[in-house]
Amino acid sequence: MARPPRSGLAGADPRVGQTLSFDGREWEVTDHSSYWNDEGYRVTEWCCETEGVEAYLLKEVKDGEPTRWFFTRGIPRAAVTGLDPGRPAAPPGTLTYEGRTYRYAETDEGTYEDEPGERVAKTTWEYWDDGHQRNLAVEVWGDGRVDCYHGAYIDPVAVTLEAPLADDGPGEGGGMAAAASLIGAAARLAGAKAGAKGGGGANPFVAAAVILPLVYILPFFVGRPFDECLGVSLVVALLGGWLFALSGAPRAGGLALLGMALGTYLFWTYPPLTSAIGLAMVVGGPAAVAWVGRGAAARRGLRAVLYAAAVTVGGPALLVGLHRYFWYAPGPHSLGQLVLALGPAALSGLTAIVIARLMLVGADEAAPA
Repeated sequence: MARPPRSGLAGADPRVGQTLSFDGREWEVTDHSSYWNDEGYRVTEWCCETEGVEAYLLKEVKDGEPTRWFFTRGIPRAAVTGLDPGRPAAPPGTLTYEGRTYRYAETDEGTYEDEPGERVAKTTWEYWDDGHQRNLAVEVWGDGRVDCYHGAYIDPVAVTLEAPLADDGPGEGGGMAAAASLIGAAARLAGAKAGAKGGGGANPFVAAAVILPLVYILPFFVGRPFDECLGVSLVVALLGGWLFALSGAPRAGGLALLGMALGTYLFWTYPPLTSAIGLAMVVGGPAAVAWVGRGAAARRGLRAVLYAAAVTVGGPALLVGLHRYFWYAPGPHSLGQLVLALGPAALSGLTAIVIARLMLVGADEAAPA
């Protein structure tokens, strides 16, 4: 296998654990966080380290304006002349760093988050040199801490990202075709298993179990990390099983799709297992799907209805958990973090199956074991 050319920031954002090249150095991406304010300004930042030097790559997005990239390094507060000792009450008019004068430009008040749900207020004073080429930023935190950074806007093409090892495997279009082929193969296998047991159509649980390892190998063989491979395969397997549930119980499967959309919206703000609204969705969503699908369940579609109930809440919990894990979990990622991200989805799905089963007592008398 050969290492393909490095990619730039236009192709993809950095990820924790990746290596990027900038300013003649190789930087390891060690952490990821975000910052935003009420004016539509959002910053995604990646901590980059090399040989004892810590820096940050920032992606700035503002409504109505093009995306801009910024690279800045932490500097000692003592190296900045003009800051009051302790916690400064107001931004000074000018500051000096390495003999250059920086003039105050603006104050930004916003919210900083480096782990899901752990948000703190941050005030940033922005200073620029006379040519507006170099930036000096002073961050004032609620606990009295003051941090200083020195940086500038950069051309994103000046940054290259380490590309994963890859062979002559399928490209993007080929990957989609391969995934479709694998799902088709899973359909045949699931149908064969259901038919061998005398069931009424493909078993969605079997279909999802077959799709999972087949899809996992696609990103694995192009060098993607274990957690990314697992995340992709879980989502595809979940949706593949839902397709088979839809064929076995159309009304329940259709309602499950609406439930997944609603559940994603609710779980984004209200955790499924630790908030009243989240728990109401975990209980109410499967119950509604089971009620709508009770006719299909009585006609030997029990497994399809149970799967539809499970995916109604398990799917949204999985998507939200993976998003929190990949975007906000501090690196390097650990197995424990991954388990915490996937745990709510597993518990929600199992709870949904129990609830749906209780709703359908007596409806599966004609269904196969």
